[in-house]
Amino acid sequence: MDGLVLVLITLRNGRQRLQVALDNLRSSVGAFDLPSILVGVVVVGILTAGVLASIFGVIPFAQDNGAKQDLAAVNTAQGVQKAKTNSYASAASLVSAGLVPQLPATVKIVVYPDGASYCASTVSGTGKTFMITSADSAASRGECMPLPDFSQPAVWTERTSSGTGSWRAVASSADGNKLVAAQYSDGYIFTSADSGVSWTKQTSAGTGSWYSVASSADGNKLVAAQYNGGNIFTSTDSGVNWTKLASAGAGYWSSVASSADGTKLVATQYSGNIFTSTDSGVNWTKQASAGTGIWSSVTSSADGTKLVAGQNGGNIFTSTDSGVNWTKQASAGTWYWHSVASSADGTKLVAGQDLGHIFTSTDSGVNWTKQTSAGTGSWYSVASSADGTKLVAGKHNNGYLYTGVYGQ
Repeated sequence: MDGLVLVLITLRNGRQRLQVALDNLRSSVGAFDLPSILVGVVVVGILTAGVLASIFGVIPFAQDNGAKQDLAAVNTAQGVQKAKTNSYASAASLVSAGLVPQLPATVKIVVYPDGASYCASTVSGTGKTFMITSADSAASRGECMPLPDFSQPAVWTERTSSGTGSWRAVASSADGNKLVAAQYSDGYIFTSADSGVSWTKQTSAGTGSWYSVASSADGNKLVAAQYNGGNIFTSTDSGVNWTKLASAGAGYWSSVASSADGTKLVATQYSGNIFTSTDSGVNWTKQASAGTGIWSSVTSSADGTKLVAGQNGGNIFTSTDSGVNWTKQASAGTWYWHSVASSADGTKLVAGQDLGHIFTSTDSGVNWTKQTSAGTGSWYSVASSADGTKLVAGKHNNGYLYTGVYGQ
């Protein structure tokens, strides 16, 4: 606001000085002719345009800076609150405790159930969204998506129609109506067409050590992989009928992924190679450029061109040509990479370590950032929304489900 006042004062003073100059000029030369008047108008227009440009440059900066200052005040108050009570507090609690003045309605604070972490976000007058977290006290995190409403806990419903079993993998259509789930240890593949309310055991694929499943966006084309020397199977009718694909051979298939249309597939072997298919699994090609490794997880962009694969006790590899060529991404380091997931366009990635951290990337895997807010653990499964802003990760060994926003 100070910058705007300064600019307006400058405009007023400039007009006053111009008026004095014109009065002096009029007294010395008499009446103005038309060309002189036009020149004067042009001069005033140029001065006014310059000042207005300054005004419109100052206003967005002031609005964004004000939003950042609101978050900085929240961060300071939360620090005091945590020191007093060993727990973070809601916006209302911070205000009632006198730690912050009344906050703008745009400021949202979410405190997680254990009180050990929080997220705060606000929307500037320019429309930009800024955020801070208890793990990173920077007043601005750049442009990011607004935080979801965590005030209502997620409701999970046990579905008994599928029975009990050693469930190893699940996949979903884009609208969430068609689901597929696979059992390990001589189990079956089950499908649902009503978002999981009822399930059907599909016997055409037989029993096996089903380890991974993937689905096309419409839920019609499915691919499933067996571990323990098993095969890859595909279905084109939402899992009613299955075909064993001999071209890929038998192996310890650890992970499969599919493009949105179900034509481009990728599969990894545990202690083996990466295989790809461009015809919905009819034919498979062993991709030698990635070499052999203990491949634990693979994911694909919606168009099937950008792929990411993680090794157990190795590195993360990426491909931008549907798996023909692979690049080892050293920035993530060498570790036990157990799970990977991708946004629809393949730019935003998330990877989970066994006995480690969650890592995220916003440049298709070239650079990776360790996310410390969830702590360490055996992150056995991660998933991403289509735009890559909402993430979920599951921790093994009596762990919890964790959610994150924009890689935080």
